[in-house]
Amino acid sequence: MNNTRNIRSKAVDIITIYFGEDMAKIYNNFYEDKPAEIIGESVVELLTEYLGETVAKKQLHKFGIK
Repeated sequence: MNNTRNIRSKAVDIITIYFGEDMAKIYNNFYEDKPAEIIGESVVELLTEYLGETVAKKQLHKFGIK
């Protein structure tokens, strides 16, 4: 449970940076009942599509995701 909250918090922080507060609120609500694995996969896919694989990997690594 604590790991899920940690991943969710990091994912929402990343989404806030790249997509803004409104989008982050939507994802925060969406992630509320999701396991850590799903949250991680979701934010990886979202950032990869937006930034490209290389930049996304760097950013996700910086936040400790994947």
